Amino acid sequence: MPTYLISDEERFIQETAQRFAAEKLRPGYQVRDDSKVIDRDLLKGMGELGLLTPNISEEYGGIGASSVICGLIAEQIAYGDFNMSYLNMTNALIAQVIERNASENMKQEILPQMAS
Repeated sequence: MPTYLISDEERFIQETAQRFAAEKLRPGYQVRDDSKVIDRDLLKGMGELGLLTPNISEEYGGIGASSVICGLIAEQIAYGDFNMSYLNMTNALIAQVIERNASENMKQEILPQMAS
């Protein structure tokens, strides 16, 4: 089986997601999970770091992340809060559909909001 070595950029983004998960997500995970509440400040923090919808092109406010980077981010976020990781993955899928198929006006309106 081939071994894939991640690049320095991929490692940096992975470590950023890992720190965010450990410092911001993990401490309050059980309370958020029990109360079924999504903390919008955490979503905003993920967006500011490019972790919420990383695959959105830079043109629309994202970081233009590859599928490998998206997977690394989702994995690290899941270590801190599985539910937030699910939001990350869902947003990435929706953004991909919009970026590939929507009109330019719709892309300009929606994607920057999703990226942040």
